[in-house]
Amino acid sequence: NAEVQDVHLCECFWHGHKNCRLFRLPKTNVEFWKNKIGRNIARDKKVISAYLDNCYRVAVVWECSITGKQKEQKLSKVTEEISLWLEEDLTENYREF
Repeated sequence: NAEVQDVHLCECFWHGHKNCRLFRLPKTNVEFWKNKIGRNIARDKKVISAYLDNCYRVAVVWECSITGKQKEQKLSKVTEEISLWLEEDLTENYREF
């Protein structure tokens, strides 16, 4: 089991969060944005893979899961979920929140 943890906080737009209300490509300069967001996604995958290869447990917290209406409650819920995952679910080395 991995003993080291890493938590990434990702903004939905910049990291291309699929099926998210906060991620939509701008209508102007579309090719630029596709390439920019695509490079960010590729870099994220590479970084996360490196952490997992080195026995880290990686949690990705998406902006949409902790912002908006009732953000204090959302943040509290995600914090509790991460805590439980880190303490109890030792079989899963990667999880998105």
